Amino acid sequence: LGLAGRKKHALSVYFLSEDASCPGAEGQPRTTPERAAAVLGPEHVYIEDGSHETREAAFKHYRFSLLCGDFTPEPFPPPALVYAIAYVAYALVPEYLHWRSSRLHFHLPDAAQGYRTIDVLGLEPYLEDMVSN
Repeated sequence: LGLAGRKKHALSVYFLSEDASCPGAEGQPRTTPERAAAVLGPEHVYIEDGSHETREAAFKHYRFSLLCGDFTPEPFPPPALVYAIAYVAYALVPEYLHWRSSRLHFHLPDAAQGYRTIDVLGLEPYLEDMVSN
């Protein structure tokens, strides 16, 4: 599906549903679709609708993708993680999903990074600096 070629954008945020969110650090708000859109712009926020087109758009042109929501009831591995790997978008995933992926395949955790809490504010410049510095 994907190639590790030049990517157009640094970061997308993918939500399992309109009600999904990522836990914020202590004293910080949760990352909701509205908060992510306000920080990154709505064109970089994607909400799962079950379509190939949405998943492709969420990962194909991005170096990193933040996955938000409760993935515990989802089939494993979740389609979003499969698409992120296929389109060579380094996935930032909930910690338990990262842990569980290590049980599926030894190197699968290398394709993602787990988080306990995260704040989308300042994340994109941090990731850009990490790649270029």
